[in-house]
Amino acid sequence: MLRYKKPLSLQKPALNLVRSFRATAWRKNDSTAPSFNSAAVERAEDEVDVCIVDGGPAGLSAAILSSSPNQSVHALYQHQEYGHEIRVVMLEKGSEIGSHIVSGAVIEPRALDELLPDWTFISDHPLTQPQPRECSSSHRNYPCPFPILHKCVAESEYGVEIYAGFAGAQLLLSDEPDSTVRSVQGVITNEVGLTKNYRMKSSFEPGMAFRAKVTLLAEGAHGSLSKQAISLYNLRKEAEPQTYGIGLKEVWRVDPEKHKPGEVVHTLGWPLDKNTYGGGWVYHMDGGLVSLGLVIGLDYKNPGARGANQLDLKAHETPPLLSRPTLKLNVSLTLHSGMLAAEAAWNAVHPAESESTDDAVSSSSIFSVADMSLYDLSLHKSWVHRDLYEDSTSSLDSLLTEPAGQHMPVEYPPFEASLSTDLLTSVALTGTNHAEDQPVHLRVVPTRTYIEKGKTNPAVGAGVGAVRIEALVEDDAAAEAEKVGKGEEGVKEELERRRRHVKINYGKYAGLLGRACPAGVYEYVAEEGVDPSETEGWGGHKLVINSQNCIHCKLCDVIVPTQDITWTAPEGGGGPKYSE
Repeated sequence: MLRYKKPLSLQKPALNLVRSFRATAWRKNDSTAPSFNSAAVERAEDEVDVCIVDGGPAGLSAAILSSSPNQSVHALYQHQEYGHEIRVVMLEKGSEIGSHIVSGAVIEPRALDELLPDWTFISDHPLTQPQPRECSSSHRNYPCPFPILHKCVAESEYGVEIYAGFAGAQLLLSDEPDSTVRSVQGVITNEVGLTKNYRMKSSFEPGMAFRAKVTLLAEGAHGSLSKQAISLYNLRKEAEPQTYGIGLKEVWRVDPEKHKPGEVVHTLGWPLDKNTYGGGWVYHMDGGLVSLGLVIGLDYKNPGARGANQLDLKAHETPPLLSRPTLKLNVSLTLHSGMLAAEAAWNAVHPAESESTDDAVSSSSIFSVADMSLYDLSLHKSWVHRDLYEDSTSSLDSLLTEPAGQHMPVEYPPFEASLSTDLLTSVALTGTNHAEDQPVHLRVVPTRTYIEKGKTNPAVGAGVGAVRIEALVEDDAAAEAEKVGKGEEGVKEELERRRRHVKINYGKYAGLLGRACPAGVYEYVAEEGVDPSETEGWGGHKLVINSQNCIHCKLCDVIVPTQDITWTAPEGGGGPKYSE
């Protein structure tokens, strides 16, 4: 959760939808198409109170609670008491809310009862299959499709402005540092209509800037903006390293005689070996559907391991708020965390009118600062923290991978129709789609370098061709000629980064990403007849990134030993589109 230090006027004029940029007419596939010049772009801007990035359970619960004057949470009664409204905008990178979320979960509805006390009276709500009492805990549990909170609930009933297909691509930072760092002022959405090499198509539109008093990053595990913020502000300096897992699942329609409505089965171990953490599930949902899958910890040591892609693949990272002993509470935890963020956002937007007996909260009201410290305080006092406290760990997945020479290669069984499908068929079943000829959103560059170099060349890490073109975008010939040296230096750096990546990840770790990626995005292919000064490979092989296959799981960003893959947002609306 980030804060903005300069109060904004609530009397912002209507949004200006005109997007300005410099371009010249060009023909399709014309190599003379204008290069993208980020410095010359004039972006449409809008001012909001709260900008939420991504519409998962945490983001939606935060949006509903920060927008609604009718909930029984103390801070929200202040809407009526002080007569103020709060403008909330949500940016969702998927083509619609829920399209990037793998459906199906067991919900313990404690947080949902707090958020929407009357949810059972909402027509067509998806919690349709209770878990039988004999196999449930002391709370009610529901195996059900996901997402729980529909777009229409947040948008129609609570006035949240939801912009699907708009990815939060950049943090909007202040021009000058506030004290020692640049403050976060909001979010910039992604550019649309760029070619792979950063030339502007006739359909080009620059991203929009949403200036916000409070920016909530609800991207889920290893979010791209969250990772940038963590790097910019060193947010993990006093925290234990985060660990991750990869989840793979199928949804089957089974013989009615074998369907057991509401039955929930959780497993540990098999088919994994004794050194690999993980487990599976089988959820009998409504309508004769059964969700089954496997979650594997990414702290395995053998680089010859890979995602269990013999499944009918639908992969995603497990949410960071996951209580391993209970498993089914993870959605409830994220819902409640979003609610706590919403309450903190309200106090930040209207600090002078916030009431609290807590000294730490009251003291924040005297500053003209959108102070989100209440979120951290509330989270640590909540049942979310109590549920997670005993589940902490100190390992870091990418550092635990060992060289390939220390392990025997893993032999994988062939796919067996109809019990399993090959990798590319599995990717097709996710509904993954990306616009053709767009910049590669999987950057071969460490996040810190990406942030620093991106100030002068936004194509850094996107490939030699893109970096070379972006290095020569100055308007007048004199400035362009003067910049050639700097541009060539950037190209040399891009080549060297890729050589280093291949040397370590192919040479030492046997091309780990080529197996670990569950969607076949990464390949280390033979490279022949290339000028040694121009090669981006090592040992006769180079890295090829099939970014059109990316299912947005971010496993590569997490597990690569060199930590030099930075996942960035592709054109809005691209990516998987999961059904039930």
